[in-house]
Amino acid sequence: MGFKILFGAVIGALTLSFNTVLEAADLSVERDVLLRLQQVSENQQLSLQDKEQSLLDFERKLQTAQNDLADAERELQEKEQELATATAGGEAMARQRKLAEHGVSMAKRGVKNRHKRIQRIEGKLTQEQDALAKARAQLTKSRSNIAKQEAKIARLRDEAKNKAAQLAKAEQQRRQSIPEPKPQVQQTLAKTPAPVSKPAVETPKLAQADIPKQEQPKVEDPKIEEPKPASPGNDQETKDQMAALDELARQQAQAEEKRLTEALSGPERSGRQLYRNLRIKSDTVDAGFEFLGNHQYRAESAVTGGRHMFKVGSHHYRGTIPSSDEGQVYVFLYDTSRKGKPRLSMYRKSLLQ
Repeated sequence: MGFKILFGAVIGALTLSFNTVLEAADLSVERDVLLRLQQVSENQQLSLQDKEQSLLDFERKLQTAQNDLADAERELQEKEQELATATAGGEAMARQRKLAEHGVSMAKRGVKNRHKRIQRIEGKLTQEQDALAKARAQLTKSRSNIAKQEAKIARLRDEAKNKAAQLAKAEQQRRQSIPEPKPQVQQTLAKTPAPVSKPAVETPKLAQADIPKQEQPKVEDPKIEEPKPASPGNDQETKDQMAALDELARQQAQAEEKRLTEALSGPERSGRQLYRNLRIKSDTVDAGFEFLGNHQYRAESAVTGGRHMFKVGSHHYRGTIPSSDEGQVYVFLYDTSRKGKPRLSMYRKSLLQ
């Protein structure tokens, strides 16, 4: 019986340790999912800001095009007035009339071209508005997913605490149920005087069956229910979620490279390097930027997982690195083409390899 109880105690301790390891692994995976969601959300926020800026640029272009159209229409009215005056002058103003007719023709062409330009800008503006609405919806969804993941982690943490308390209580009950070993009592023979011989008296012998047997009390082994091992969760669901986030991160990295290519292949606004010895720094990163031209800079560095504050020059940027990207090389792109705070983006280099 003692061996059985001891074996149960060992199994209970192993079960407690096994559950603790599984729960810690589950929480680690779920925290990494949260960091990935936060990273995706940060990239979506950056993309949203780009689209807002692009929309603002097209609105300014539209306003400029409308002003140009108004000027062209006023010029057309002036040319038409000159033509009317020249026509009223008869043959004496034949040359002026011919020049006025040419002026009216050119003014009409200018008005027509400006109308077409406005139509193109309005079409682009509609596309930017749709893209902006889509980006806002994606960001809202990501923030909702982050809130759900945070709630899930809190629930798993509470469940782990409750389960640990239950296992500790079961272990305590198991230990209390183990009977203490009884001390061995040594029997000593008492010294008695030598027996005095008496006349033999025949006593009746009782049958063996007539002697009542003293029943020994039965000791039953304590029945202790073993706690069930903790479930490791839906591994396939987590794998699918991680795969989807990886694919989304890959698409975002491709978008950043496409944006960089377009910036470098576009009109060269400035080939001069504005910043020299430009570096990106954090608690674990210190890397120098390479100037690519047209206000674009690039750096690479190994990173550590977690939420970080990056500093470039006098500007600060918050960035999230998933725990599973620990030790991976990240690409940092720095765009100083716009007024105000420059744009910093980052992605895992292996996503595009």
